[in-house]
Amino acid sequence: LLDSHCDIGGFSATFPYYSNATSSQEDRLMRRLKPFYCLFIIALLATMPFVSKAAEIMVPPGTDTLADAVAGAANGDTLILQDGAYFGDVLVNKSLTIRPQYRSTQAVVVDTMTIDGVGIEVTVQGLEFREDMILNEADAIRILENHWTANGINALNYTESQGVGSLVIVGNHLGLGSINSGVSTDNAYIAGNVLLDGRIAHNNGTAWIVGNSVRKQSSGVAIGSGSNAVSTRIIGNRLSCERTTICISLRSGSALIFNNIIEVGDAGGSPNRVIQLGLFSSDTGFAEIRNNIIRCKAHNHSFIRTFGYASFYEVRAHGNIITDNCENNHDHDAIVQFTHNLCSGDAICPNTDGNLNADPQFIDLTDYRLAPTSPAIDAGPPDFGLADLDRTRNDIGVYGGPWSIDQYDVQRDPQSLAPYVYPLFMGGIVSGGELELRAIGVARFR
Repeated sequence: LLDSHCDIGGFSATFPYYSNATSSQEDRLMRRLKPFYCLFIIALLATMPFVSKAAEIMVPPGTDTLADAVAGAANGDTLILQDGAYFGDVLVNKSLTIRPQYRSTQAVVVDTMTIDGVGIEVTVQGLEFREDMILNEADAIRILENHWTANGINALNYTESQGVGSLVIVGNHLGLGSINSGVSTDNAYIAGNVLLDGRIAHNNGTAWIVGNSVRKQSSGVAIGSGSNAVSTRIIGNRLSCERTTICISLRSGSALIFNNIIEVGDAGGSPNRVIQLGLFSSDTGFAEIRNNIIRCKAHNHSFIRTFGYASFYEVRAHGNIITDNCENNHDHDAIVQFTHNLCSGDAICPNTDGNLNADPQFIDLTDYRLAPTSPAIDAGPPDFGLADLDRTRNDIGVYGGPWSIDQYDVQRDPQSLAPYVYPLFMGGIVSGGELELRAIGVARFR
């Protein structure tokens, strides 16, 4: 492998060529070929678009300063916000990154921010919001590590321009708001968020809802609130449903519900349904419900209930702990498999298929870790593909299996500077000794 050099109108280029010839033969060969190489480089340069370097633009606080900065920016620029309040509605219609100057910067967007542009890619990271963020159209949107004191993220009408983009909502903190998404393709990732009094709702397309903490909300996770089929993975979340009759509602499509802590309180005496499943059409659907903690804090709660076209829904429940006041613990018409679960309190499991009726021996009722003598240890599904992270047999409960909840809990530590990394299910079924999965990694702001 040898090099030759070509100077063309101020451009200089070195290009390689392969040869097995002698030195004198190489010289004669290159003298003959050099003009053709140079013509090729001229043609290549003529067809290359001019690429300008993306700018970093400092934006001071004030009224309409952020809107003016967006209007004056070029695609690919980064807007860096300083300490202070930014007033005025903002329309982001370009490919931009919007972030604070430093991790400790308190940049507050007081009014509504809307992201709406054909083919754009937008990242918003590390800001504080007082009003809704509205997501309408883009190729890709990343909402990372932001804080809402009120309101939340409204993406119910979000349309991806090319149908191949994505929506990534990771590491946000919402005080009184919700995350509502309606992505029409297969790429919604809602992970590691903390909602103090709101809900996560998704409709249309495939979504991964993983590692979130949703507390004391009026509705926990509502999936497929419309009639369009969805495929959803609800994994490693902490859901505390204190003021609702339903904690997880899946109204269309299918779901994998793995390794969640699901606590249901008293909704004013109304019968609660921890997980409600049903279809708006006669299409078939299924739910795989595995290695969850389901704790009912009041009476008249059902572990699983179906509605609508219930006969078209199939439920498989394995390795769950169902405890306290879950009286009618499941809907027998929908469940086709119910194995290796543990029931305690008012909940009663069938005495077949590896199910247990026993005290799970929790160390506490916050993390729900098992005591060393717990009958749930090594009592879950025996499939090797569902083994614990230490490769022992699956433990019943949220620390059992390859998707233990603690690998999702650790992602929400606000003091951590390590990237967010989430393992995500694809099919959820081991086939031929292989488990198809994907992972998402997001760098934290420093």
